[in-house]
Amino acid sequence: MNFGQALELLRQGKKLARIGWNNPSIWCELQIPDEYSKMTKPYIYMVKYNDKFPTDLSCESILAEDWYVLD
Repeated sequence: MNFGQALELLRQGKKLARIGWNNPSIWCELQIPDEYSKMTKPYIYMVKYNDKFPTDLSCESILAEDWYVLD
């Protein structure tokens, strides 16, 4: 699927990855801040080998059509 479709699924709380990343230990999720958060706007973060960090996706990832939902 393309990133537009992936983004809608992120908004629904799904975990998304790319076939091109070639690694089942890497995926993205969407964080929506609540009243206890230090952040004030939603952001995409990446999970990589159990480390979590905010990410800016590359142009390659944004234009990719190999996004899929993790179960």
